[in-house]
Amino acid sequence: MTPAHRNEYALLQQVQVRQQARRIAAQQFARQLAPGFSLLEYLRRNEMAISEYLALLLDPADSHGQGPLFLHRFLQVLSVEHPDASWTLGSQRCRIQREKSIDGGRMDIHLELDRGCICIENKPWATDQIGQLQNYARHLESAALGRPWMLVYLCGAGPSSRSIDEKSLRAMEDRGRFIWLKWPGIVAWLEDCALHIQAPTVRLFVDALVQFIRQKIIREPSMENSQEIVDAMTATQANIASSIRIAQAMPHMKRALLRKIHEQMQMMAGAPGALAAHWDEDWQTSEEWIGFEFDLGLRDLRLRYETSDLTEAGTFYWGIYTNGELTKRDTLMWPEIQRLMKLHYPNGQEDWIHWPWWQYLEHDLDYDGQEQESQQMQPWISIADPSGAHAFASTAMRRAAEVKERLYASAIVSMRCHGAAE
Repeated sequence: MTPAHRNEYALLQQVQVRQQARRIAAQQFARQLAPGFSLLEYLRRNEMAISEYLALLLDPADSHGQGPLFLHRFLQVLSVEHPDASWTLGSQRCRIQREKSIDGGRMDIHLELDRGCICIENKPWATDQIGQLQNYARHLESAALGRPWMLVYLCGAGPSSRSIDEKSLRAMEDRGRFIWLKWPGIVAWLEDCALHIQAPTVRLFVDALVQFIRQKIIREPSMENSQEIVDAMTATQANIASSIRIAQAMPHMKRALLRKIHEQMQMMAGAPGALAAHWDEDWQTSEEWIGFEFDLGLRDLRLRYETSDLTEAGTFYWGIYTNGELTKRDTLMWPEIQRLMKLHYPNGQEDWIHWPWWQYLEHDLDYDGQEQESQQMQPWISIADPSGAHAFASTAMRRAAEVKERLYASAIVSMRCHGAAE
């Protein structure tokens, strides 16, 4: 072992000791502080639910009883983001619609104000679909009848070129018709409003929503936890160098764990009734959007496992995936797939581009009851166990067979995929 490797090992040991001490302290004060408890963990927490929570708060006439507090301060946020949004300020009338139907889609939240209208497109996890924002902009322009309008894009990442072309987007931004609002801005808005909430129950709800956004959407680590790790990493020049080398090795470590799964699947492939996993051609070289999938025998429907980024935690998910036109989003089959999956996997998400249903692996029922920090590192830490790779591979192959059977039993899915291979 080289001196550099010894220092890296010592640094990892030091971080582990500090983390263990923090966990022990948290357990001792759990009765008083309950640091791992989150109210929204036990309520609906998918994209549609987040939209409903935001719409509830923005509606001055809704049951929160705080009048225009949330609405007026949200409009102030927009006016700070772009000076041409000042037309929204001082609105006394607001009519809010959830899931407003338009040609070719549905708007998450639609606000009809005194002098114009606003569409809020909520994307806590998913990305926008082909032509989606372009379609919303056309509808707003037509429906506004010469009045001001605005499209607010609520997402951690910017809009994709497949949703709206760059020229149109720039023109909308210049005129104050498009505002990209990131989730930290929503947190700041909610925390500002919380200072003025008079009803304790509403304050409790807003605090829980802020906590959920920080943990599950922005995916912030706890400040205390991060600071302990940073202190250890920056204690010496050698520790800084070791930290950089460890970070550079992260993709290689995760790929080594994926190889364990691949090896187990190869060994189990010959079992009676087992579905074969098809791994991406570049899974051993790429660092983004890699995984494996099972052909469900229903045209281009697949059960797919994928990690979007080998350098980050919490980016491993699985679900029903389609990469072709035969099973593109429709009003019958996608809801049916979502219904069937939710019966057995209640923690999943709905309606991401190419994904009728999907779920982060950290939210898998297999990891329920673990500390939040450990859950966010799944399934990687479990795969490292002596039998972890075998258990992961077995679960994936079993799920593929079960999901295939359930989809085949659905009259709607069978009708839409008529002619699929038996």
